[in-house]
Amino acid sequence: MAITYVINSVTLGNGSGDPITSGSLTLAVDDIITAACVTEDNAGSGTLSIANSGSALSWNQIVITNTNSNAKVATWWAKSPDTTSRTVTVTPSAPNQIAKKLDCIVHTGAHTTNPVPVGNVFSGTGATDVSQSITPTASGSALWMFAGDWNATNTFAAIADCTLFGPHHSGGHYTGTAVRPSTQPRTDAAAFTIGETDTAGKIAWVAFEVQAAAVADAPEMGRRIYILP
Repeated sequence: MAITYVINSVTLGNGSGDPITSGSLTLAVDDIITAACVTEDNAGSGTLSIANSGSALSWNQIVITNTNSNAKVATWWAKSPDTTSRTVTVTPSAPNQIAKKLDCIVHTGAHTTNPVPVGNVFSGTGATDVSQSITPTASGSALWMFAGDWNATNTFAAIADCTLFGPHHSGGHYTGTAVRPSTQPRTDAAAFTIGETDTAGKIAWVAFEVQAAAVADAPEMGRRIYILP
Protein backbone atom coordinates (compact mmCIF):
# COMPACT_ATOMS: atom_id res chain seq x y z
CA MET A 1 0.00 0.00 0.00
CA ALA A 2 1.16 3.54 -0.67
CA ILE A 3 2.26 5.79 2.16
CA THR A 4 0.50 9.03 2.97
CA TYR A 5 2.31 11.65 5.02
CA VAL A 6 2.04 15.01 6.79
CA ILE A 7 5.06 17.31 7.19
CA ASN A 8 5.64 19.65 10.12
CA SER A 9 8.61 22.04 9.73
CA VAL A 10 9.89 24.56 12.28
CA THR A 11 12.99 26.75 12.29
CA LEU A 12 15.01 28.76 14.79
CA GLY A 13 17.36 31.57 13.84
CA ASN A 14 20.67 32.01 15.61
CA GLY A 15 20.13 33.16 19.17
CA SER A 16 16.51 31.98 19.24
CA GLY A 17 17.04 29.32 21.90
CA ASP A 18 18.75 25.95 21.92
CA PRO A 19 16.08 23.20 21.96
CA ILE A 20 13.78 23.10 18.94
CA THR A 21 10.22 21.75 19.23
CA SER A 22 7.82 20.67 16.50
CA GLY A 23 4.23 21.69 16.21
CA SER A 24 1.51 19.28 17.32
CA LEU A 25 1.68 15.98 15.41
CA THR A 26 -1.59 14.08 14.96
CA LEU A 27 -0.84 10.36 15.28
CA ALA A 28 -2.69 7.10 14.81
CA VAL A 29 -1.68 3.59 15.86
CA ASP A 30 1.37 2.37 13.88
CA ASP A 31 2.07 5.74 12.24
CA ILE A 32 5.81 6.18 11.68
CA ILE A 33 7.37 9.54 12.63
CA THR A 34 10.69 10.56 11.10
CA ALA A 35 12.50 13.54 12.61
CA ALA A 36 15.36 15.36 10.86
CA CYS A 37 17.27 18.18 12.54
CA VAL A 38 19.62 20.29 10.40
CA THR A 39 21.83 22.65 12.41
CA GLU A 40 24.77 24.94 12.21
CA ASP A 41 27.51 23.41 14.34
CA ASN A 42 30.35 25.89 14.23
CA ALA A 43 30.76 26.09 17.99
CA GLY A 44 30.01 22.40 18.51
CA SER A 45 26.47 21.57 19.55
CA GLY A 46 27.64 18.30 21.03
CA THR A 47 25.28 15.33 21.01
CA LEU A 48 21.75 15.96 19.78
CA SER A 49 19.06 14.16 21.79
CA ILE A 50 15.41 13.64 20.91
CA ALA A 51 12.33 13.40 23.11
CA ASN A 52 8.57 13.82 22.82
CA SER A 53 5.63 15.03 24.83
CA GLY A 54 3.27 12.47 26.36
CA SER A 55 4.37 8.91 26.90
CA ALA A 56 7.93 8.37 25.71
CA LEU A 57 8.34 6.84 22.27
CA SER A 58 11.19 4.49 21.37
CA TRP A 59 13.38 6.60 19.08
CA ASN A 60 15.72 4.87 16.65
CA GLN A 61 18.64 6.85 15.26
CA ILE A 62 18.84 6.63 11.48
CA VAL A 63 22.16 8.44 11.00
CA ILE A 64 23.98 11.63 12.01
CA THR A 65 26.53 13.36 9.79
CA ASN A 66 28.40 16.66 9.88
CA THR A 67 31.02 18.67 7.99
CA ASN A 68 33.97 19.23 10.30
CA SER A 69 31.70 20.42 13.13
CA ASN A 70 30.21 23.13 10.92
CA ALA A 71 26.87 21.76 9.67
CA LYS A 72 25.10 18.74 11.13
CA VAL A 73 22.15 16.58 10.06
CA ALA A 74 20.61 14.16 12.58
CA THR A 75 17.72 11.81 11.83
CA TRP A 76 15.52 9.39 13.82
CA TRP A 77 12.30 7.38 13.54
CA ALA A 78 9.67 6.16 16.01
CA LYS A 79 6.38 4.26 15.84
CA SER A 80 3.21 5.57 17.48
CA PRO A 81 1.52 3.03 19.78
CA ASP A 82 -1.73 4.95 20.06
CA THR A 83 -3.97 7.66 18.64
CA THR A 84 -2.98 10.98 20.15
CA SER A 85 -1.10 14.24 19.55
CA ARG A 86 2.53 14.74 20.46
CA THR A 87 5.32 17.25 19.96
CA VAL A 88 8.97 16.36 19.32
CA THR A 89 11.96 18.23 20.78
CA VAL A 90 15.63 18.02 19.77
CA THR A 91 18.17 19.38 22.28
CA PRO A 92 21.96 19.87 21.89
CA SER A 93 24.15 18.75 24.81
CA ALA A 94 26.46 21.75 24.35
CA PRO A 95 24.09 24.58 23.50
CA ASN A 96 25.47 27.62 21.75
CA GLN A 97 22.31 29.35 20.46
CA ILE A 98 22.75 27.58 17.14
CA ALA A 99 20.42 28.10 14.19
CA LYS A 100 18.48 24.97 13.27
CA LYS A 101 15.63 23.37 11.33
CA LEU A 102 13.41 20.47 12.42
CA ASP A 103 11.27 18.46 9.99
CA CYS A 104 8.90 15.92 11.52
CA ILE A 105 7.01 13.74 9.05
CA VAL A 106 4.11 11.48 10.07
CA HIS A 107 3.77 8.50 7.71
CA THR A 108 0.61 6.42 7.53
CA GLY A 109 0.84 3.07 5.77
CA ALA A 110 4.55 2.52 6.41
CA HIS A 111 6.09 -0.83 7.25
CA THR A 112 5.64 -1.20 11.01
CA THR A 113 8.69 -3.37 11.81
CA ASN A 114 11.23 -2.15 9.25
CA PRO A 115 10.13 1.33 8.21
CA VAL A 116 13.63 2.64 7.38
CA PRO A 117 15.65 -0.21 5.79
CA VAL A 118 19.33 0.15 6.68
CA GLY A 119 20.33 -0.72 3.13
CA ASN A 120 18.59 2.44 1.95
CA VAL A 121 20.14 4.89 4.41
CA PHE A 122 22.83 7.15 2.92
CA SER A 123 24.80 10.11 4.27
CA GLY A 124 27.89 12.13 3.57
CA THR A 125 29.41 15.51 2.87
CA GLY A 126 30.13 17.38 -0.31
CA ALA A 127 31.43 20.63 -1.70
CA THR A 128 28.37 21.14 -3.90
CA ASP A 129 25.55 19.44 -5.85
CA VAL A 130 24.73 16.41 -3.68
CA SER A 131 22.61 13.56 -5.07
CA GLN A 132 21.92 9.92 -4.21
CA SER A 133 20.25 7.06 -6.11
CA ILE A 134 17.82 5.02 -3.99
CA THR A 135 16.06 1.85 -5.16
CA PRO A 136 12.96 1.50 -2.96
CA THR A 137 12.34 -1.85 -1.31
CA ALA A 138 8.60 -1.52 -2.04
CA SER A 139 6.28 0.31 -4.38
CA GLY A 140 4.52 3.18 -2.61
CA SER A 141 7.50 4.10 -0.41
CA ALA A 142 8.61 7.66 0.40
CA LEU A 143 12.14 8.99 -0.21
CA TRP A 144 13.69 11.93 1.65
CA MET A 145 16.90 13.97 1.71
CA PHE A 146 17.94 16.55 4.32
CA ALA A 147 20.90 18.87 3.73
CA GLY A 148 22.72 21.66 5.54
CA ASP A 149 25.15 24.14 3.97
CA TRP A 150 27.71 25.61 6.37
CA ASN A 151 28.65 28.27 3.79
CA ALA A 152 25.09 29.62 4.08
CA THR A 153 24.96 30.40 0.36
CA ASN A 154 21.14 30.17 0.27
CA THR A 155 21.34 28.67 -3.23
CA PHE A 156 19.74 25.24 -2.77
CA ALA A 157 17.71 24.13 -5.79
CA ALA A 158 16.12 20.76 -6.48
CA ILE A 159 17.48 18.54 -9.23
CA ALA A 160 15.20 17.15 -11.95
CA ASP A 161 12.03 15.45 -10.68
CA CYS A 162 12.66 16.65 -7.12
CA THR A 163 11.11 19.39 -4.96
CA LEU A 164 12.49 21.37 -2.01
CA PHE A 165 10.28 21.86 1.03
CA GLY A 166 10.82 24.07 4.04
CA PRO A 167 14.17 25.66 3.08
CA HIS A 168 15.65 27.77 5.90
CA HIS A 169 18.41 30.37 5.65
CA SER A 170 20.07 31.95 8.67
CA GLY A 171 22.40 34.57 7.19
CA GLY A 172 26.02 34.06 8.16
CA HIS A 173 25.23 30.76 9.90
CA TYR A 174 23.84 28.04 7.63
CA THR A 175 21.22 27.13 5.03
CA GLY A 176 19.12 23.99 5.44
CA THR A 177 16.57 22.25 3.28
CA ALA A 178 14.63 19.04 2.83
CA VAL A 179 14.16 17.40 -0.58
CA ARG A 180 11.57 14.92 -1.83
CA PRO A 181 10.69 13.42 -5.20
CA SER A 182 8.14 15.56 -7.02
CA THR A 183 5.97 12.43 -7.21
CA GLN A 184 5.73 11.15 -3.65
CA PRO A 185 5.06 8.40 -2.66
CA ARG A 186 6.83 6.49 -5.41
CA THR A 187 4.56 4.69 -7.85
CA ASP A 188 6.96 1.77 -8.34
CA ALA A 189 10.19 0.35 -6.95
CA ALA A 190 12.48 1.71 -9.67
CA ALA A 191 15.71 3.46 -8.74
CA PHE A 192 15.30 7.20 -8.20
CA THR A 193 17.95 9.92 -7.81
CA ILE A 194 17.18 12.48 -5.13
CA GLY A 195 19.31 15.58 -4.65
CA GLU A 196 20.04 19.28 -4.85
CA THR A 197 22.30 21.77 -6.56
CA ASP A 198 23.96 24.75 -4.90
CA THR A 199 26.72 27.29 -5.42
CA ALA A 200 30.02 26.33 -3.78
CA GLY A 201 28.46 25.03 -0.62
CA LYS A 202 29.84 22.97 2.25
CA ILE A 203 27.17 20.33 2.56
CA ALA A 204 26.22 17.68 5.11
CA TRP A 205 23.36 15.42 4.01
CA VAL A 206 21.26 12.38 4.83
CA ALA A 207 18.92 10.45 2.50
CA PHE A 208 16.70 7.43 3.20
CA GLU A 209 13.59 5.47 2.30
CA VAL A 210 10.50 5.09 4.46
CA GLN A 211 9.25 1.70 3.30
CA ALA A 212 5.59 1.18 2.47
CA ALA A 213 3.77 -1.63 4.21
CA ALA A 214 3.15 -4.81 2.26
CA VAL A 215 -0.34 -5.17 0.83
CA ALA A 216 -2.24 -7.76 2.85
CA ASP A 217 -3.68 -10.71 0.94
CA ALA A 218 -7.21 -9.84 -0.12
CA PRO A 219 -9.94 -12.20 1.12
CA GLU A 220 -11.18 -14.61 -1.45
CA MET A 221 -14.49 -13.58 -2.89
CA GLY A 222 -17.26 -15.73 -4.30
CA ARG A 223 -15.84 -19.02 -3.06
CA ARG A 224 -18.32 -21.89 -3.06
CA ILE A 225 -18.43 -24.00 0.08
CA TYR A 226 -19.56 -27.62 -0.15
CA ILE A 227 -20.58 -29.57 2.94
CA LEU A 228 -19.96 -33.23 2.41
CA PRO A 229 -21.93 -35.86 4.20
